[in-house]
Amino acid sequence: MENQSLQESKESKQMKNAINLENLFVSDIKELYLFEALTQDYLKNLSRFVNYEQLNFLIRIYNDETELSKRRLEKISNLRDFSLNNADGLYLKKFFDEIFKDIENENDNIIRHIKVISFIERLINYKLAIYRMISVYSSILGFEKPVRMIEDTIEEKVKTFCEFLYLTEEMRDHLRSKEVNQNGVSN
Repeated sequence: MENQSLQESKESKQMKNAINLENLFVSDIKELYLFEALTQDYLKNLSRFVNYEQLNFLIRIYNDETELSKRRLEKISNLRDFSLNNADGLYLKKFFDEIFKDIENENDNIIRHIKVISFIERLINYKLAIYRMISVYSSILGFEKPVRMIEDTIEEKVKTFCEFLYLTEEMRDHLRSKEVNQNGVSN
C-alpha cells in the first residue's frame, strides 16, 4: 500500500512537471512569435536608415527568414492546438525601442550602420537562446515535429548571424583601409 502511494505521488509530480514544462513551451512560443513580428517591424524601419547595399540585402534576407520562422511557429501552435495571441513582449519592445532611437538619432552613416548590425545581432542572439530552450522542452516532452522545425530555425538563424558577423568584419576592414580613428578622423 505504501509503495503504491509513493508511486502515485511520483507519477503526480511527473505529471505536474510535464504540465509546467508544456506551459513554458507554449509561453515561449507565443513570446517568440510576438518577437518575430516585432523584428519585422524593426527591419522595415531600419532599412530607411541604411544606404549600404550589402547591409540592406542582409536585412531583406533576415526579414524573409523571420517570416519563415513565424510560419513555423504558427504550424507548431496548430500542431499543439494553442493560439499565439496574448503574448507579453512589451518589456522587449521597450528595450529595443531605446536602441532603435539611438540608431535613428545617429548622424554618422558608418556608425549608424555598425549600430544597425549590432542591433540585429542582439535580436538574433536573444531569439536563438529562446529557440534553443524550446527545442529542449520539445525534446523532453516528445514533440518530435516541433523539435525538427525549431532545429531548422536555429540553423537558419545561426547562418544569418554569421552573415552579419562577416559584414561587420568587412566594415572593420573598410574603416581600417580609410584609416579612420576612434574620433572618426582619417590619420
